[in-house]
Amino acid sequence: MQNYRLEQNNCGVVKISSDALYGATTQNTLNAFSISQHKIPIQLVHAIALIKYACAKANYELKKINKQKCDLICKSAMEICKGKLDKYFPLDLFQSGSCTPIHMNVNEVIANRSCQLADIPLGTKTFVHPNDDVNMGQSSNDVVPSAINICVATLIRDMLVPSLTEFKNALLQHSKDWKDLKKVGRTHLRDAVTLTLGDEFSGYARLIEKAITRCNLCLLCLQEIPMGGTAVGNCVNSSEEFAKIVCNILRNETQLDLKISKNRFADQSCRDNYMEIAGHLKTISCCIFKIVNDFRLLGSGPICGLNEITIAPIHPGSSIMPGKNNPSMCEMMLSVVNYVQAMCQMVFNGVHIGELELNLNSNLDSYAMIESISILSNALHKFTENCVVSLKPNKEVLERNYKNALMDITTLIPSIGYDSACEAVNSVLAHKKTLKDILINKNER
Repeated sequence: MQNYRLEQNNCGVVKISSDALYGATTQNTLNAFSISQHKIPIQLVHAIALIKYACAKANYELKKINKQKCDLICKSAMEICKGKLDKYFPLDLFQSGSCTPIHMNVNEVIANRSCQLADIPLGTKTFVHPNDDVNMGQSSNDVVPSAINICVATLIRDMLVPSLTEFKNALLQHSKDWKDLKKVGRTHLRDAVTLTLGDEFSGYARLIEKAITRCNLCLLCLQEIPMGGTAVGNCVNSSEEFAKIVCNILRNETQLDLKISKNRFADQSCRDNYMEIAGHLKTISCCIFKIVNDFRLLGSGPICGLNEITIAPIHPGSSIMPGKNNPSMCEMMLSVVNYVQAMCQMVFNGVHIGELELNLNSNLDSYAMIESISILSNALHKFTENCVVSLKPNKEVLERNYKNALMDITTLIPSIGYDSACEAVNSVLAHKKTLKDILINKNER
């Protein structure tokens, strides 16, 4: 029994597995671009399918396709959106920079699934054509950047913001609970004036609060989509009316404040908004790095380190040293942050790859942003759950350090002067006495 079918495109006749829902263009790409183990993000596929759903609705409203085609395209597209057809999207990440192959992959799967639903042989293009019907009024060059915007905005809203909020709330709770626990401050890793552990954690919470604000700025720069621009931005084979209907449908489906680009030539030829997002992600990850690294310092020890907070153990920390516990969740977060920052650099590099009317890094841009947001969100959730909420203050250590603190003499400078304060501190260090004793002796003299 023949286990393949033959399809033809402008590259010739192609053999395709008989049960595959994709078509000749996808098979061409599979044959030529088996480069890595990295696949085009399935979230991007789902976003493209959602656009196909909206475009079919718009084309039916404009009387460009009949109701049967519209219904079949919409049903097939929604099956993709729900992840029911994920196995038919096997393309390698490293391919055309415009993502035309993955765009055609979606078009072909929708067309063939429509045939399947109507009990018509796969590959029957006279029934639902991947280009003429599914892709009517569209191009890879307006669909793909629009899909990336929708996909990334949805991930930021539904994954990253909730994870950051969970993290912020845990930090705020510690800030409230520890507002009266006095401790030694440190600048340049040297003793400084005292504050409270709650003060310290309020600073961490504020950093994450600002990170959430930066996420909202990302949503703002993603809300304009170049739908209707087709190949170069001038709406050839499309129309403003089509684009507006599509945008309205997408706005209702995603609950994102989507708008048609003010200038499609700009949004199709350049990816400055992705660079802005990468900048915000890099800033957010840097702030997370600072907080996590502080946890490692504050929890160092338990005997010969700062040991001011206790980090709950996740697993034995050494294969040779008994009883050793490491801040493994912190180390995981630091690894994630380094990875995210590398992904952000990939986006920065990709913005350069735009000549004339098209940027050619949609494959890597989409991967880098989707990967960064997904991994950072998942890591933050696990870090908050398995580390942050279970942090404990070591009150004895905090109290001992506070009693031995020297830099609070700073508050006496208005009364005794800077030079006298320096002399007192040096005397404490030289004679191993307390600051109180030195000041009393100095006063008695």
